[in-house]
Amino acid sequence: MPVQKSRRVSRLTLVLVTLAMLAVWILFAPMQFGGNAAYVIIYGNSMEPIFLRNDLVILRRDDHPQLGDIYAYRQPQIGLVIHRMIDRQGDRFVFQGDNNSFIDSYYPSQDELVGKLWIHIPQGGNALIWLRQPWVLAAIVLVVGGFFMAELSYDPAKDRLNKKPGLRNWQWPRAPLPGSAQEITLMLLPILFIVFAILAFISFRTPTSLVFRNALQYTHLLVFDYSAVTGSPLFEGGRMKAPQPIYPRLACNVDFVLSYAFGAALPASVTGDYRLVARLSEASGWYKDFELVPRTEFSGENFSSRFRLDICDLQKVANQFVAATGVPRNTFEVSILPEIHIRGALADFPFDEQVSPGLQFTLDPNQFSLQESISGDPLQVTLDGEVSLNDLTLNTFPVFGMQVPIVAFRILAVFGMLATLAGMVIFGWPFLQAIRADEIRAIHARYGENVIRLAAQVDVPGQPVVDVAQMDDLARLAQNTGQPIFEYDDGETCTYQVTQAGAVYRFVVKKKGIAG
Repeated sequence: MPVQKSRRVSRLTLVLVTLAMLAVWILFAPMQFGGNAAYVIIYGNSMEPIFLRNDLVILRRDDHPQLGDIYAYRQPQIGLVIHRMIDRQGDRFVFQGDNNSFIDSYYPSQDELVGKLWIHIPQGGNALIWLRQPWVLAAIVLVVGGFFMAELSYDPAKDRLNKKPGLRNWQWPRAPLPGSAQEITLMLLPILFIVFAILAFISFRTPTSLVFRNALQYTHLLVFDYSAVTGSPLFEGGRMKAPQPIYPRLACNVDFVLSYAFGAALPASVTGDYRLVARLSEASGWYKDFELVPRTEFSGENFSSRFRLDICDLQKVANQFVAATGVPRNTFEVSILPEIHIRGALADFPFDEQVSPGLQFTLDPNQFSLQESISGDPLQVTLDGEVSLNDLTLNTFPVFGMQVPIVAFRILAVFGMLATLAGMVIFGWPFLQAIRADEIRAIHARYGENVIRLAAQVDVPGQPVVDVAQMDDLARLAQNTGQPIFEYDDGETCTYQVTQAGAVYRFVVKKKGIAG
């Protein structure tokens, strides 16, 4: 293949690859970098069976939302939510998960819509998590950078001379002239390496992600009530009612009602089970449990349970304890202990909790009385619960008004250090070779591109000859006048000369191994 055509093919390949990478960037650039794509890893189950845990969803900006499509929006309390749009109310949109029986309680506006479903990659989230690792990103950058360096340094003329088609020979650059752009670059490379090293030190000590602790709040409300039937007209309706004491002489059976309600601002699905126990205890630590309600399943955000407690039986057990131990005790404590196990999901986030508030009574031979509570009404107990969310977000640093992720700084630092190291090796190698060789080889390594070898000495009559002290002076003179450096080798010496203003300036080097 002709050299010119080979060069055109090489450049065309580089252009095509560049255009392809530009197209990929336009299509898939993240919104954090000014692009139109957002990448979401599925963690909940509200969109099953369409989306499963660890699926990757790629979103695109959409200025014209359509009902029935899947969008992601930002919920102020829980962050990013990806559900199906089912309705529109004014300038707000209504969403619902395909696997949810309820609609989302929050109606986002147009500005809160992140994007519309574009690409769904099953289990693609695992790959994205792997790609986010700094060493993987750095390797990708190095491979791409190496490709471009190989294309730019490709010499098609050398490729023609190689017996193996397609094998590319890369040529070390010759040493730059003093004061040239190449020499300045070689001087700047160590400085750039130090700058990139400092950037690497700072960026790798800075976390790439920040964890923001968030919590979804909910409450448990337990309401107790009790009463006992007595025929005495001393009590209204013939019943002793809470919070009044119950007198065993008038009634032994006390009827209890426990009502439970789960409360939350966000949609929730709740199931669980409960058990009720009465515990008779005394000050020394002795206690005995009596099951009132066996383990019972419930479904929904509330339940109610009715049970009966015979306080006369409890008094008999207390008397047996006193008779058996010989320890005089007139007062015992009775605790009504509900053991409630709550599980479910709050806005797609699971929770699992045990709730065991107690209702405390004092029992003596004359009465069964409710103990006061320092926290308020003992018959109405409110307990707070929460689903802890650790929101992971990219850590960024502001640059010219843009928030640049720390990961980008890490990639830049690693690539910059490797690139400057490669530059120092590539441009510094000719100098190392010249130092180890003789002076003539050093001259060819340093000024080879500007040296023209002569087959015979050319003398111009009438022009004075000026011997310069250093080859650098002759090279600087040639560079200033834009002339080449002529070399003549007579077997014993190499003469380098430049003609300027009617004079011949030369530098003579005795060849290595020739006796003086």
